[in-house]
Amino acid sequence: MAPMPMHREEEYGSALQAASSGGCEQIVRLLLDNGADANAQGGYYGDAIGAAWINGHNRIVQLLLESGVEVNMQGGILFWLAFWISRSFTF
Repeated sequence: MAPMPMHREEEYGSALQAASSGGCEQIVRLLLDNGADANAQGGYYGDAIGAAWINGHNRIVQLLLESGVEVNMQGGILFWLAFWISRSFTF
């Protein structure tokens, strides 16, 4: 019997994280407009903003920041994100 493929929730943590990772701005907006938790933790990237940032989706990073996502220092990716933002990167 072949092994089961990795479940998307384990890989991405949430639909918002998957959409953020893939650069799907319209889906990110739809999910946020319908109550998706922008601060949900889990998956490979830790959270949606980390997924967007590490994959170079700056418009989604900006969208998540505008939605009130909390940038914290708990994950390695988020440390670099906070550093990047503090360097006055322009979106």
